[in-house]
Amino acid sequence: TLALIGGDITLDGGILNSETGIVSLSSIRDGFVNLNQNDQSFTLDVTENSKFGNIQLSQKSLIDVSGASAGSINIRGSDVSLKDGAVLYLQNRGIQPAGDTNINATQSLEINGISPDGKIRSALLSETFAGSNGNINVVTPRLIVQNGGSIANRTFSSAPGGNISINATELIEVSGFSTINPEHFSLIASTTFREGKSGNISIFTKDLSVLDGAAVAATTFSRG
Repeated sequence: TLALIGGDITLDGGILNSETGIVSLSSIRDGFVNLNQNDQSFTLDVTENSKFGNIQLSQKSLIDVSGASAGSINIRGSDVSLKDGAVLYLQNRGIQPAGDTNINATQSLEINGISPDGKIRSALLSETFAGSNGNINVVTPRLIVQNGGSIANRTFSSAPGGNISINATELIEVSGFSTINPEHFSLIASTTFREGKSGNISIFTKDLSVLDGAAVAATTFSRG
């Protein structure tokens, strides 16, 4: 387990890599965090009434738990943002099921834009080439995906893709495309490229807007 716990957390071009492990970021301005050990790793338990800080990833920052048995990513803060090609990445290359990507942002989650070179989306990305894929779970009042950002779960194998679950109590806005590279439009997608079934997309919100060329889609490009 690789855990960062503190006030506001900023990664500006930084890389956190824990092959097949767990990466946890918790921004706590006021409160207590308990560290609990299980058989193979540690988990963080944040006490009630804690005040959360902000988490910002930018300039192609990367959190990567890919491997032969992909791990999991846990992010908890107030305002959480990924921009300029920042990515939370989980790729399952083994036959064991992958872990999940979990985001709990008490104020908002923003996934905005692509890298300055026009190649990398700001994204929550989970994919598998072998075993079943993990889920992407988002809990926040406000989710903004814009200017080419994406939330994507993909399978390139006969194993099933993971699900995308979004619980945004106030609103979800998916809008626009990148002005740097207009081929990158904002997207929430579950996709299969082989025999495995794509996962489900579950959205719970009062106000859903999909605007200006953006898309929310579950798609198959093969027999899955």
